[in-house]
Amino acid sequence: MWLDVPSWAREHLPTNAMILAQDLSGALYYYTDFPIVRFDAIREDKLKSFFEAAENQGRSIYAIGWPHEMDTLISQTGGNWTQLTQLAPQKITVLAQHFIDEAQKLKLIGAIVRPGTALDSPGPIWPGVGPIPRVREPGPMVRSQV
Repeated sequence: MWLDVPSWAREHLPTNAMILAQDLSGALYYYTDFPIVRFDAIREDKLKSFFEAAENQGRSIYAIGWPHEMDTLISQTGGNWTQLTQLAPQKITVLAQHFIDEAQKLKLIGAIVRPGTALDSPGPIWPGVGPIPRVREPGPMVRSQV
């Protein structure tokens, strides 16, 4: 699951996406090139300017996290969120910050479940595959108040 969720994000989200996350932020940071923002680190007085800056940069905003994190995300950030899908048996939730109609949603998520992956079953991840390549080099994650 820790590798499949970032893999799903790389395969299905647009390249200009920005991802809000909490517990999954490390895996998403390490295994994708997307900008990752800890939604629990955005100050309430900076929310409006944060979303305006993302919009001015032409970024689509998505949230990926455990089901119990989504209520907190929505209450902290407000706005219109559309649930795109839930991944893996753990029901990792993917939300889009902007309105998406059903046709766009289906085009974006495509074929989500791949047989033999953690998205399909709780069995082994990446069976028969060598080491998963890193997208980023290991290094400290910087947590700053936006």
